[in-house]
Amino acid sequence: MSPEPACSCGIYAYHDIAPMTRALREEPYMFGGAVLCWGRIVIHPEGIRAQHARPLALCRPESPAVQQRTALLLREVTREYAIPLLELRDLVAYASEFGASYKPEPTPPSRSGLDRVRGAFSWRQVRRRLGKAFGG
Repeated sequence: MSPEPACSCGIYAYHDIAPMTRALREEPYMFGGAVLCWGRIVIHPEGIRAQHARPLALCRPESPAVQQRTALLLREVTREYAIPLLELRDLVAYASEFGASYKPEPTPPSRSGLDRVRGAFSWRQVRRRLGKAFGG
């Protein structure tokens, strides 16, 4: 069943608008927008992959050249799904009417074995234990 944690299947969505706008600048034929996701969800640091999604809105490309090239297609898609075509600055406010975005808290990097040992004992405790181990 899609999406599986070990594969790249599923419908992709970002948690925040910043990585989405970065991706849109790098991929001139990709559209940005807001989606409502449900079903099986795999959470990643920058976004999620979902089993099901429904578009809520699309955003107008920032570049005038991309706007001109994609205007007809964007009109067709927004008409087919009965969704608005919004300016990028209005997308987050519109999408928030449908619920909050889920963004996981960053997890601290795991400590190495030596760091765990250092953290577990003070230098005084280490000397005392070593002294006892060697008869001191």
